Amino acid sequence: MKGIDLANALGGLLSWQQRRRLDELAPTHLEVPSGSRIWLDYYSGESPVLAVRVQEMFGCADTPRITGGRQPLLVKLLSPAGRPVQVTQDLAGFWAGSYNQVQADIISIHIPLDETTHHFVGEHLLKLMRPRELLVNTARGAIIAAAALMRLLKTKEIAIHLALDVYEDEPIPEATLNEFREIAAERPDLRFIFTPHSATADADTRARMSATMLANLNSLVRSQSVRDVKELNLIPPLAFVKKEPRMLDDYRIFRWWKGK
Repeated sequence: MKGIDLANALGGLLSWQQRRRLDELAPTHLEVPSGSRIWLDYYSGESPVLAVRVQEMFGCADTPRITGGRQPLLVKLLSPAGRPVQVTQDLAGFWAGSYNQVQADIISIHIPLDETTHHFVGEHLLKLMRPRELLVNTARGAIIAAAALMRLLKTKEIAIHLALDVYEDEPIPEATLNEFREIAAERPDLRFIFTPHSATADADTRARMSATMLANLNSLVRSQSVRDVKELNLIPPLAFVKKEPRMLDDYRIFRWWKGK
């Protein structure tokens, strides 16, 4: 029974019109204000659960509902790191009350850069930041939409402090620095701190990286199977390989090993 796809099997008993109606009343995913389509969990309790990051719900004033508006979702609001912040079926009450307690004076970005997080902090989220909040980015530059940030600062639509050591273009262009200097001169109440992206520039770290690389190359040359190299410090990270083992077959190390 474990190998049977019951959803498809039962769905096959329905007509096209019935399946469409089922999707309307009990959708598998819900589109949230950020544009993401979030999977609904129908298995964890009496009410379907929508687990979503707080910032992706900005603009949603009340609790989302399904079954033609009869069934409110249980909204599990998450931090940017994916940790639970609040679980509620009263989203309007959360915005009016508890949200003030989870807001911070500092927003620090700690997420990877991929197709889902590129320009994740765009005009919409930047405008939601409170005056004098500090935005810190030590993750990847392209997570912040630099053009939108610059435009909103110039037009005075936002008033936030910045602390960055990563940028869309690295090293940060002199022309961009000059634009920030002009904004700082016009708006002396704002503080901008920019540092070089040099997390691994010290001699000890570079030495450890070199030793790791040589150890990896030695293990690779001695390997007898692609499984011998899956624990190495290589791309994709092991966590991704464990989550999706088929990635290993598409990995270039596998192709290299097959050609030995």
